[in-house]
Formats: sequence, structure tokens, C-alpha cells
Amino acid sequence: MLLMPGLLPLLLLFLKSHGTVGLYSTQNGSIVLGALFPVHNHLHQASSDDHCGIINEQDGIQSLEAMMFTLDKINDDPDFLPGFTIGAVALDSCDSAVYALQQAVEFIKILVVRITEKTDVALQCSNGERPSLKPGALDFHKIVGVIGGSSSTVSIRVASLLQLFKVPQISYLSTSPDLSNQERFQYFQRTVPSDINQARAIVEILRAFNWTYVSAIFEDSNYGLKGFGEVEKIAESYGICFATKEKIQLDKKPTEEDYLEIIEALKLKSQAKAVVVYLDYPQARDLFAAANQSGVGDRFVWIGSDAWSSRQFVVEDIEHVVDGAITVEPLRKKLDGFEKYFTGLHPSNNTRNPWFKEFWQKHFNCRFSNSTYNATTLCNGTETLSKENGFVEQRNLHYVKDAVYAFAYALKNMHAVVCGVNVTGLCDAMQPGNLKGDELLRYVKNVTFTESPSGSQFQFVNGVDGPARYSIIHYERTPEGTYGWRQIGTYTGIDDTSYLTLSQDFQSQIPFYPPSFCSKECESWQAKQVQEGEKCCWFCTNCTDYQIIGKLANSEICKDCEGGTRPNNHRNVCVPIPVEFMYHGSPYAVGAYSFSAIGILLSILIGVIFFKYQDTPVIKASGRELSYVLLTGILLSYAAAFIFVAQPTGATCALTRILLGICYTVCYAAILTKTNRISRIFNQKSGSPKKTKYTNPKAQLLIVAVIVVAEMIILAAWLIIQPPSTKSINPTREDNILVCSGADDSSYLIALIYPFFLVLLCTIYAFKTRKMPDGFNESQYIAFANYTTCDIWLAFVPIYFTSADYRIRALTLCLSVALSATVQLACLFAPKIYIVLLRPEKNTRDAVMTKTRSSSYSASGSGGGKFPSHGDNSRLRVNNNLLKISSDSRSSGISVGDSFMSQDTDIMTLNSSVSNGLQIFSTPTSRRSMESVLQESTHQDDGASAKNTLHQLPDAANFDPTATPVSSDPLHEVYASEQMVEINVSSPDSVVREDTLWEANKDGGPSHIILRQRGASPDTVL
Repeated sequence: MLLMPGLLPLLLLFLKSHGTVGLYSTQNGSIVLGALFPVHNHLHQASSDDHCGIINEQDGIQSLEAMMFTLDKINDDPDFLPGFTIGAVALDSCDSAVYALQQAVEFIKILVVRITEKTDVALQCSNGERPSLKPGALDFHKIVGVIGGSSSTVSIRVASLLQLFKVPQISYLSTSPDLSNQERFQYFQRTVPSDINQARAIVEILRAFNWTYVSAIFEDSNYGLKGFGEVEKIAESYGICFATKEKIQLDKKPTEEDYLEIIEALKLKSQAKAVVVYLDYPQARDLFAAANQSGVGDRFVWIGSDAWSSRQFVVEDIEHVVDGAITVEPLRKKLDGFEKYFTGLHPSNNTRNPWFKEFWQKHFNCRFSNSTYNATTLCNGTETLSKENGFVEQRNLHYVKDAVYAFAYALKNMHAVVCGVNVTGLCDAMQPGNLKGDELLRYVKNVTFTESPSGSQFQFVNGVDGPARYSIIHYERTPEGTYGWRQIGTYTGIDDTSYLTLSQDFQSQIPFYPPSFCSKECESWQAKQVQEGEKCCWFCTNCTDYQIIGKLANSEICKDCEGGTRPNNHRNVCVPIPVEFMYHGSPYAVGAYSFSAIGILLSILIGVIFFKYQDTPVIKASGRELSYVLLTGILLSYAAAFIFVAQPTGATCALTRILLGICYTVCYAAILTKTNRISRIFNQKSGSPKKTKYTNPKAQLLIVAVIVVAEMIILAAWLIIQPPSTKSINPTREDNILVCSGADDSSYLIALIYPFFLVLLCTIYAFKTRKMPDGFNESQYIAFANYTTCDIWLAFVPIYFTSADYRIRALTLCLSVALSATVQLACLFAPKIYIVLLRPEKNTRDAVMTKTRSSSYSASGSGGGKFPSHGDNSRLRVNNNLLKISSDSRSSGISVGDSFMSQDTDIMTLNSSVSNGLQIFSTPTSRRSMESVLQESTHQDDGASAKNTLHQLPDAANFDPTATPVSSDPLHEVYASEQMVEINVSSPDSVVREDTLWEANKDGGPSHIILRQRGASPDTVL
């Protein structure tokens, strides 16, 4: 940006009003750098024309000499700059923004003259000549950039002026965040980091000590306001509060009373032991003096900024007050070779520094003969600088070196591009009068070099700030009793990541520092109830084990977790409680599996035995096909345990519902079909012309299938209306149990309604068939099985629905189904297996027809006499010369194949009044019953025509004593004698049961059966 010609007259008036330059230090060179150093401290009591106080050894003299030392090193290196050197002109800023601006005007005067020489501006001197440089100003004429100032307030004023003339500026110690604003300070750079990083470092120290409630003191300047503003903003993000914030006004000289009031304000907040002091070193000195006067002693821990860090002037004579202070300053390190250089300086050999004699007099408290310095001792010239006589090297001088090297490398890089790599010396474009400031600025912003001897890389962050590197300094008392500043750690900021590193020996001291908090941090199970107006002061409220800590404005509240969840370790989120379910290794599951496995093995074994002996009378009489169906239901009942105990999923829940209903349905469908068949056969009305339907095996299986399908339809509708799913239940807050939906209520009873109805029907039919022959009569066993099942259900329901333990519920469900199967296995299969394996002599047709109820018979009459009783359930008696076979149960009578010819009525009459023996007649009441049974049994007897045999028998009421034989049908004749009854039949497989008074054989030939009285001679014939 070119300076507008119209501004020149105004600038000339401004420059003229600011007088002439005072002392300055100079170093000759082809190109010159201007510099501003606080050679003297700022004198607050001074008049408007005098701003400078006593000499400033560390920040002033040492910093200036560090620049000269660095320039010497650069210019003495023949390989560094190609044929040109860099010089310097250094002025004293007196650490005053106003005075520094006046000194910077001297730089601008020369630049204005330079501009007027190259522009057509109507300016002339009083003698009529154009303005020109006087010979003594040649050093200023070569200035292309400025190093300094030290404080931020000085740099802000100077930068605002220099950028008007496009003069690049590099500060070595100004840290205000405002200076990072490139729109305001386009030509400003600095080798130190911004106070934004220093603020982060201070907050990291507070966090390292866990100080959450602190006080703060800052000055009303750009440095104090901006620096502490960043500290406050960052601290707030970490929950650190300020008990009190005291501001020192600089528009007027703060008095001792002002500082004492600040100390009293700190004492009122007694819990805040840590105090952040963001002051320049003169104000920090006055603050600690007031603290010493008020007698606070070591009550507070001071946390300081870089402005007063490591400065002996601040703590002199009040060391005990500052003892333990922790400060932050840009990275401290020695400037290699500077100590030797500086201690070798003497007023006699340092003529380029006009203030060096003044420094010498103050340091050694002597005066030169021609000096007005207030000292009684004369300087004899033999004094030498050393550590023993108080020399302490300032540890931030490397920032001055970096500023000089940044200009040097920028000029070197610019020379290579503008003049050429092989050009020695300055080309015309690089001459100070021709060099463009904006071009030089571009090279400065992009400069990169390696620092020596550390080897670390330097470059400007965002083209403005120095790298974020800080030293953590501790002011402490040594074992020898002296006080000093010691580095205890470092802070490094890279992008948005910060690293605070403290030495091990200092970390061990942290527990001995006083705490600084308003309220103790609440425990993890407690909620903070923040006091009104005190963000960091609170009281703690206990939360239960199942409550999280929720936010409510600035406070916290205890919030209940939902069932099945509990707080995480941080008490900020409710997390699910791990679900529980019956796993396969559980003792309950092992018990259920073991019981079911035994039942499965027994079921398979019984099935094998049934299959092997399926053609024997006992097995045939039990109904083989229905027995297999029943056995299948029992097997399913045992196998269901493996599903009931499995981890609840959509599939296992669906199978649980299905199996719970199907197991019972299959079992009782088979039992119901069997008892219904027998009941229908033997309860058929006499004389009915229709035969009993649906009694063959295929029909029976079809009936079972229809019954089971009905249950499946019910279950399918249930699954559709209420799809299977899982859910978590919480009997207690500690439990989160995974179960199938409906398992915890009465929904599962839906699967048992239909089977229960089948059980009732089975019980009714068992009662109705209680008087059937033994081979067919299972009424007692069925009734016992049904009653036991009902008992199991009655026990199952209260246990299942009242137990809170899901394992007991699952085990109860498994055992209720398995026990029902076990009862059916024991009652309906065990007796048959016993006969088949252990009593084979009873596995006969006659044994199957035996009645097991106890009874007796008697005979009386003229012709018959008495017959002894034979069999527990049958009797013979003679009434009116008729031998009648009577039955009290369904097990008496004549059998054809495997079917009964009996009812609860008289079956046949034998007439003994004839002279040639006995004759058998069918009674009218039994004719139809026997006929029906024989019809239904023909499929088992190879087509026996037993129906016709009985049909040809005459009724007893129409008995003709002279008729012999009874029937004229040659194929069906009955003959009788006193010891034998012979019946001619068309099928040799038809037999009369043998466990009565008569014994039967087939010796009579293929067409008839002979019955003899037991004990009669086999040769007895009709």
C-alpha cells in the first residue's frame, strides 16, 4: 500500500512536533534493522517530557547486546550472506508506549524523506531546497525492518505507525492476542507465541493442581485485558471459577491503598488459595509489596504471567511473600555463547552501546569520573562481569536471536531470487532505498530455519506468531536458604493439542500445596446442587445405585434409570443390565435335561419293544397305531425341555408355545380316540342294523390328526394375533431377565385350554369302558394318568406364576410336561412291557380276554348239578334246566380273533335237558352285540364268518328239545354232551376262551372247534 501524497504534509507536521532522536546504538551494515528495547524502565512519576527511569539490565541491556551478538555472528560467517552485511540502529523505548512511538518517529522521518525524493511532491525547505538527509542520518536511511518492541502496548503503537510505510516488524517479547490480527497489523510478526497459548498453559497448571476456585488480578491494559480474558474463557470451559477478579487501573498511578484493597478482597475469599496475577512487572512488584505489608505471608499461591516471571526486581526483599509462585513465560533457554560475549564486554571496548556505561555504574554501584550517577565509589576499570558479582543471563534472549535470524534469512532468500544465486553484494533492487517492504514481508512470513545448537525448527505460526513453547518457572527457597527461579517444566501447544510436562521432583511437591476450591468434588454417586451466584460452590446430594446424574441448568439432579438399566461408571448414562436367561450349563437346565434325556431313552426303548412285539395279543389289543402316536407325543414332551430351557429368541418362543400345546394334544388325542373306539363298539345298541364306523386304524389316525390340527389352528391364531417375541423383565432392580413375551403372565394357558378339554373327555370315556375285557380295559390306568396330570397342572400353575425366579419357572414348565409324559409312560406302557418281557405266558388271546374282577358262579337244577367256579370274573349257573354263562364285566364270553363277543348281558344259553348233552343257544339280548363285534373283527381273522354262525343259532325262547342238531345249516352246527360242546364254524381261527370251565382245541377238524370239560378224556366225542 503506497502512502498517499496528500498525507505527507500532515506527517511532516506530526514528525516535527516530536523533536529529535536521543541516544541510539548503531552497527554498520549494507542493510540496517531498526530496533526498540526497554533500555530503561518506565518512570510512572515522571512529567510528560520524561518517561525513563533506571537502567534495565535484563530486558534492556542484555536484549540489545543479544541483537548485536547475533549480528556479529551472522556478518562474521562468510557463507551466510552473499557479499553484504546487516547493521542495526537501536533506540530506547523506556517500556512506554508514548515514548516508544516518539522514538519510532525517527525511523519514519527518514522514510518520509525517502518518499519525497522519489515523488513529485511540492515540498521544500525554508531555503528553497528539497528535503534531503543530513550526513548523520545515513544509518537510518538504510532501515528496511524493525525489531521490537518488548511489551505488547509498545508493539501495538509502533506497528500501527510502521505499517503505513510498509515496514516489516518482528517483536521478540510482545504476546498480546490482538497482535495476531493481520487485518489490523499486517506487517507485524513475533518470535514469541501469543498469550492465547500462555493462557492455556496457565489453565493447565490450575488443572494439574486441581484448583477449581481461584482469584485473579490483572491490569487495565491490552496485555492484561486480552491475556486474562483468554485465561478466563479457557478456564470456564474446564469448570474453573474465579472467586474474585480485581482490575488495576493504569490511567492513573495506582496507590498503595489500591493494592491493599485488592489484598483484602483476596482475603475475603479464603477458600481461593491460588491467585492468577496477569500484571506487568512494576505492578506485580507493588502488589507483592502490599501483600507483605498486610501480613498475608505464604497464604496465597501466585500464578504469574510472563511479564514478571523470572525477574529479580519483582521479588527483591519480599522473597518470602512470593515463595512458591509458579509462573509461565516463553521458553527459557540459554543463548549459546552469549555469556562469554557479555561478560567480556567493558565500557572501554563497547562503544556501539551508548548506555553501557550507565549499566556498568548501576551493576557495580560505582561512577565514572565524568558521570553524575549517584554513587560514592569510582569505577576503576578493573571490574569484570561474572556470575559471582551478580550477572544472571536473561533466558529469553533466544527470541531476540530468532528475530534477527528471521530478517537475515528473509533477506538472504530474497537476494537469491531478486539478485540471483551467483550475485555477490546488493543488486540495485535490494538497495535500501529501492527495497520494497511488502516484498520483504512475504519472505519474512515464509521463513524457515533450524535453530542452533538445539536443532529445533523455527517458522511463524500462521505467518505471525512464534511456536507455542513455554517454560514453567517456580520461585523457591533452596536448602541453603536462598531464593531463586527454577524451571520445573515445559508447555507445548501444537494446533489444538497442549502438553504440560512437569519434572518428577516437582510433581512430588504438588500434594503439599494448599487446595483451592469452593466445594469438594462430589463423589460419583452424588449430584451437585450449585449455590445461586456461585458456579463453583455447591453441596452434594446422594443418588441411589440406580440413578444417574443429570443436568438441570447449572446444577445436577438424580434421575432414575428405567427398569433393566443401571448407571455407567460415570453416572451420566443408563446402560442396559446384562440380560440373564437359563443357560445350558445351569444346574436347573442340567437337571431338566437329565430327566428329559432319560425319558427320551425310555420312550425310544419302549418304541423298539412295541415294534418287535407288535403282532402279539397284548400289543395288538392295545391298539398299535394309536400307541405309536401316544409314544410320539410322549417323546415330544421330553424333547420340549431342550426348547423350554434354550435362550429366548423369536424362534424358541414360538416353539415353546407350539410344543406346550402339541405335546399334550398328541398324547390325549391318541388316548381319547382309543377309549372312544372301544366305547362305541361295546355300547352299540342291540338289534341295530348298522355297524360301528371309523374303528379301523386309518380312521383312528385320521381322527387323531383332526384333533391335533384343531390345536394347531388355535396355536397359529395365537401366534398371528400375538407374534412371538422376547422381552426383559425386572423382578428386582438388579435383574434384567430375558423371557418370552407371555411367559410372565397367564398367556401360556391358552396352549393348555384345548388339551385340558381332551383330558376331561378321556376321563369320561375311561369311566365308560371300565368293564371291558382286561386286554382292552385301560380305564384305571387312563384315569390315574389323567388325575395325575391334573394334579401336576394344579401344582404347576401356582408355582409357575408365583415364583420370581425365572430359573424355577423354566424348570417347572419343563418338569410339568415331562412328568405328565412319565405318568403316561408308566401307566399305559409299563404294564404291557411287563407282560411282553417278563410274563410272556399271559401274552395270549385267552389271557387278553380274562376278566380280573373277583366273582363266583353256582349251578342248580334237576339236570345240571353244580359246576365249580373258574375265573375271577365269570360264573356258570343253571336255572330252569338252562346252563347260562353270565358276565359281570366285558371280559367274559367267546372270542373270535382279538375281538370280544360280550356285553353286560347274558351271552349264550346251554340247554342240558336233552338226553344227548348240552346245547348252546344265543340269547336274544346278546345277538346284535356279538354280531357287531364279529363283523368289525373279521379283518383280523382271515374272513371268519362268525356273524353267520351266531345268526344261525336259535333263540332259547324257541328251543325245541327234540331238535338235533340245533341248526340245519351244515356249516354251522352246535353239538353238546355232558362233557363237551362242539361248534362247527366256517373259520378254524375262531376260538372259545380257555380260562373257563371248558377247554378248546381244533382236533375236530378245520371246520369246527371242540370244547371239553377240563379233565375229560380227549377221546370223548359227541
